Amino acid sequence: MEEELGAEKTTTLMKYAGVVTLTQHQAMEVLKTIWPTAPEVEVIKAAMICHQYGLNPLMKHVFLIPFKRRREGKVVGEDWAAVLGIGSNRLIAQRHHNYSYLDLTPRIMTEEEQQKILGTIDESKVWAITKIKDMATGAEAPGYGSWPKDESPYGADKGNTKLNMACIRSERQALDRQYPGEMPGVEVIDERYEAALISPTQGGEKVGARAPTTKAQQETSPTEEKPQEEA
Repeated sequence: MEEELGAEKTTTLMKYAGVVTLTQHQAMEVLKTIWPTAPEVEVIKAAMICHQYGLNPLMKHVFLIPFKRRREGKVVGEDWAAVLGIGSNRLIAQRHHNYSYLDLTPRIMTEEEQQKILGTIDESKVWAITKIKDMATGAEAPGYGSWPKDESPYGADKGNTKLNMACIRSERQALDRQYPGEMPGVEVIDERYEAALISPTQGGEKVGARAPTTKAQQETSPTEEKPQEEA
C-alpha cells in the first residue's frame, strides 16, 4: 500500500484496513485519500454504498473511475462514476444466500444458446451466460452479457479479455435476477484488471475511454437489445 499511496496516505488509511463496516464519514475519508480529485457528489455516493452494503474501498470493493466525455468525436470534458468490483456483488449475495453456479458457468454462450435466447447468432459481440441456483429455494436465474468484438477492454495488457468482461456482465445480471433489489444499481468491473486504470498513484486523474454502462443497460434482455447498445 505504501508504494502506491505514499507513507502519509498509508498512515491515514491503515486504521481502516480490513474493516468491513465503515461509517459514511470513514468511507469518505478513505475515498478522498485514494481519489483526491474525484467530485464530492461521487465520493458521497460511493461512501453511501460502502456504508449501506458493508463494503470497503481498501478491499477493492468500490472504485471511483474517471472517463472522457465526448461530443462529435471530441473530448469535451471528464466525468466520474462510482463502480463496484464484481467480488463485492458476490460478497453481498453470499452474506444472505447460499447459491451455486450451474452448467459450468460463467462461460461463453454457444451458438445454439444464442439462437435460442437472442433469436440470432450475433457475430459482432462475445456473448456469455451465467446460471445461478439458490440452494434453499431451488430457484434458478440466468444472466446474459456481451462485449463488442472490435473493442478492447481495459486491462487487456494485463490479461483481461472480452470474454471475461462478458462473463462479468452475465454474472451481474444473474445475481440481479436471482436477488432483485439486493444489488447496488451501479456498474460492475473486474477489480483484478482495473488497477492500471484507477491506480491511486495517479491521484484519480487517469482517464478511461469508456463511460460505465448503466444498470438499465445491464438488465436489458438480449431479445430486446438494439444493435448499437451493449448488454
